[in-house]
Amino acid sequence: SPIKKVTLKEGECVRVSSSGAPDAKRKLLDAPTLTVPGADRTVWNRPQPQLAWQPLAGAIRYTIELSRNREFTDLLYSAKVEQASWTVPQDLPDGAYFWRVRAVDSEQFVGMYGTRAFSLGTDHVPPALELTLKGAWEERR
Repeated sequence: SPIKKVTLKEGECVRVSSSGAPDAKRKLLDAPTLTVPGADRTVWNRPQPQLAWQPLAGAIRYTIELSRNREFTDLLYSAKVEQASWTVPQDLPDGAYFWRVRAVDSEQFVGMYGTRAFSLGTDHVPPALELTLKGAWEERR
């Protein structure tokens, strides 16, 4: 049987049967919109930050990755979750981090990545303490 050529654009996919026949092209799920923490924000005093994104219609689960670099070659975590959020399971040291999420649909096609950076920081300055003392300084005669 002749080989059928299929040209895919970015964001498209096709399933090929065991006989080599391709199904119709279809669109992959879009990249999730990442919401928390905000883009390039510093998360203070939370060494186990929660990462969250907008749920995508058609997604049955998400793959999330957390890395120390934007190329994701220094991967710290990779997790599969069904909800649109994930909390880092162990304390992380202060510094810069990169995270990305992609959705998986019911046919196991993996969508496009949404990627974002954030930093962790620890505030070592104690909070200001303000006292009001009533009657403590009354003049004694």
